[in-house]
Amino acid sequence: MQILSNEKFISVEHRVLSQLEGLKNPSIRAAGKPFGPIKELVAKEKPAVYRDFMFKEYFQYYKVKGARVESAFDYYMINK
Repeated sequence: MQILSNEKFISVEHRVLSQLEGLKNPSIRAAGKPFGPIKELVAKEKPAVYRDFMFKEYFQYYKVKGARVESAFDYYMINK
């Protein structure tokens, strides 16, 4: 929600651990669209905080990092 809302809403950290095999893929239609801030929430006064990314990239990030990562927010942030 934090990425989609361009930080209008702040996500809470959760500590759920999941086996990657148990993760469900989004529908083919959703997987083919980029995830990122909703365009209506991005403006000159409030530029995008996060970049767009595809579900495959998101899934791959967690597959590589596994339980060693706390959050992916920094990874998708445009200006750290």
